[in-house]
Amino acid sequence: MNLRLSIDLIVEDSAARLPSVSLNISETGILVRAGRGLPRGSVVKLEAKEFKAKAEIIWTREMEEPGTLLGMKFVSIGRRDSKFVRGLVEGGGGY
Repeated sequence: MNLRLSIDLIVEDSAARLPSVSLNISETGILVRAGRGLPRGSVVKLEAKEFKAKAEIIWTREMEEPGTLLGMKFVSIGRRDSKFVRGLVEGGGGY
């Protein structure tokens, strides 16, 4: 589902926050646009006003315009947050 949410990416073992915007979300992962890339295999915390999760970066792509696309799969997501994401995917019921 195409969706724009403001999300902070927090690299595991770091307090640094990388602001990003979601472009697409599913029950298993998320695509975000960030100001810079992170290495594949990195595990990040996702913090949005609407939900929180942990995800692994499985692919990246530099863009012609400023920014990097980061494709991630969820590795840990709480029941409430998973339900919220499922609601989004199934027709916007959670948002």
